[in-house]
Amino acid sequence: MNYSLQKCPFCFGHQARLIDQEMGFKVECQCCNANGPIKEVRIEAIESWNSLSEEIAKACNEHASQYATKLKALAQKLAPLSTRIQS
Repeated sequence: MNYSLQKCPFCFGHQARLIDQEMGFKVECQCCNANGPIKEVRIEAIESWNSLSEEIAKACNEHASQYATKLKALAQKLAPLSTRIQS
């Protein structure tokens, strides 16, 4: 298991720091002030931060796939109109 901090998934900066708080630990980006969730254990805070990149990428891919499907359907609807305009 890799316990080094990955770059920030929001600004892609390499200035993430582990912060020790009264309630636990969190990772915070020193560039954009993004925060990971507060965890009781240091390693859990690091793992949560590092998994944010994967979660964000997965969400972006899902949205991109949905938009691609919608654009394809729109292109199919517009194709007959394009043919009529060119005639």
